[in-house]
Amino acid sequence: MFKIVFPFFLTKNLLTADCLMPYYSLSSGIKLYYTLEGDESNPVLMLSHGFGSDTTSFDEIVPYFRENYYILRWDHRGHGKSDKPLGKNPTGLLKLYSVDQMASDLYELAKGLHLI
Repeated sequence: MFKIVFPFFLTKNLLTADCLMPYYSLSSGIKLYYTLEGDESNPVLMLSHGFGSDTTSFDEIVPYFRENYYILRWDHRGHGKSDKPLGKNPTGLLKLYSVDQMASDLYELAKGLHLI
């Protein structure tokens, strides 16, 4: 089951008292931090930062796209304000932070937020 957690001042949806930032809980229980900006009737633009970075890497370019796009920025697991899960062994840890896992996380996030 999907669970979306928003700041109380942004939506009527599910809230948590201890949360002042938007998080999306994946089916695995890992919470991903994200932001949505712009008019939701515009086409969606998904911005995905590189390894070792976070959503702030797009701060300077987002203003140029905000008028024409509905922008999703998100912190990958282990980055920025998202959860940082640990694996039980080196192989498990690599699987938690693989490119395939990142793509799967983005798909689940976008689908859960009804962007796709």
